[in-house]
Amino acid sequence: MSAQNDDRGLKLFVDDVAKDFSVKMTNGKMVNLSDYKGKVVLLNFWATWCSPCLMEFN
Repeated sequence: MSAQNDDRGLKLFVDDVAKDFSVKMTNGKMVNLSDYKGKVVLLNFWATWCSPCLMEFN
């Protein structure tokens, strides 16, 4: 992975490879990022204190 740290934080570059991780879905199923190898994956992060995030979540 060609990431580097500088004053702005972590940088990612085109063709960087994401490290595998697992998450538990709301239905209880465990999902691994590696399950989607070769596919486009969009991660959408939101917070409970963020009004636009809450609007999107509902």
